[in-house]
Order: sequence, then C-alpha cells, then structure tokens
Amino acid sequence: MIAAASSQAKRAAAVDAGAQVAVDYQTEDLKARVREITGAGADLVIDPVGGEAAETALRSLRGFGRYLVVGFTGGTIPRLPLNRVLLENRAIIGVDWGAWSRQDPAGNTELLARLLDAVAAGSLHPVAPVTYPLERAADALNEQAGRRVTGKLALSPR
Repeated sequence: MIAAASSQAKRAAAVDAGAQVAVDYQTEDLKARVREITGAGADLVIDPVGGEAAETALRSLRGFGRYLVVGFTGGTIPRLPLNRVLLENRAIIGVDWGAWSRQDPAGNTELLARLLDAVAAGSLHPVAPVTYPLERAADALNEQAGRRVTGKLALSPR
C-alpha cells in the first residue's frame, strides 16, 4: 500500500495505519514514484481528495488499473483525461457509501455489523477522530478547511 499526502503528519499517520510507503505528492513526482515502487504502476487508486493531484494519481495506474473516486475534500472536482483511461484500459469507479446504503439498507447493516465485529475482535483499529467542543466549532472548521486535520474531525457537546 502506497499513501500520498501533503504533510509529514499525514504521511506518518498513513504509515502507522499500514502503508508501506508514503509519498509527498507536493514535492515528489507521484506517477514516477509509484511506478518506481511498483515496477508497473498501481493496481488501485483510492482518491478521497480530488483536486490537483488527481490526474497524476490516474496516470500512476498500471494498465487495467482502477481509480476509485471517493470524494473531493481538496475542494475541487478534477477534470481527468479520459484518453488515459481508454488507452490503458483503466476504470474509474464512483464510490458513494451514502447512496449505496440507501439502495441496499440490509447490505449496509450487514457491513456495519462486520466492521463493528472486527473492531470488537481487535482486528480493525480505527483511528480516533480529532475532537473539539461544540462551542469551538468555528475553530474546528477552520482547521479542517486549512487542511491541518489528520483523519476525521468530531464536535463534542461537552
């Protein structure tokens, strides 16, 4: 697993979570680095950020690789060169858990039960969110908007 992140803290969190390598996509050539590490390109890219690095991430895929669009936390929806998809037989797949859960509530319930069982068994270790008291919601949102939060952010009523 190769992670790509903009800050040292985010790269360290990715390695702590199981990534073998973490690439700084702002200072390193993501495509070249992924190809160097894998020899042929990534099998799968999971992109929750979008933004400027999306095209380079797409180009880092090997032929027949898959690019999962999970979100646009970077703030911009990328425009991807579809010729790179066609010429390399790559696939772009949208992943929207909310939409899926509404279409398959039973499947969602089963998946959540399996995830909670894995956490209870100790085989899955979710990272605790950064928490802010509700009265500091503006500070929390400013931190998130400024991309200074690693992982999830939660507001607490206390």
